[in-house]
Parts: sequence; structure tokens; C-alpha cells
Amino acid sequence: MEAVQDCIGGATVWDFAALKFCIAAAGFILALFVPKERKRPALIAATCVFFATLVPLMIHTLFHMVGYIRDTAPWTFKYGSNEELPWD
Repeated sequence: MEAVQDCIGGATVWDFAALKFCIAAAGFILALFVPKERKRPALIAATCVFFATLVPLMIHTLFHMVGYIRDTAPWTFKYGSNEELPWD
């Protein structure tokens, strides 16, 4: 597991984009081999898996970005820290 963490830690956005395109291409190739009568169930299954993985990833990303914005926003320079914000 440490090797995986080291690999991910050294990866760039471009590395993850290339990985995403690679996985998408593999999905397209596999879809070509699905028989015509089973394409609809395969589409439904793929859609469910897509949303089941997308939603948690986007929630995690959203919370990470909100934390980053909150920590680096201009008002943190005026008030010193987020604990002293006037609306908290």
C-alpha cells in the first residue's frame, strides 16, 4: 500500500488524465463486444457504476476545494485565521 501511496503522491494531474482516458478507452473496447440484445442492461449497469463512483469522488473533491478556498481566500489575510471570520 505504501508503494501505491508513493506512486499517487508523485503523480500529476496529467498522469491522472491519461489514466482516465486509458480506462475510458478500455470501456469503449469492451462495449464493442457486448451482444446487441444485452446492450441496454450493460448501459444501465455502466451508468449505475459511473454515478456510484462519481458522486463520492466529487463530494470529496468539493470538500477539498472548499477547504482550500477557505484557507487561501483574501479574508484570511485581513482576519488572520478562519476562526475569526465575522459571520462565524
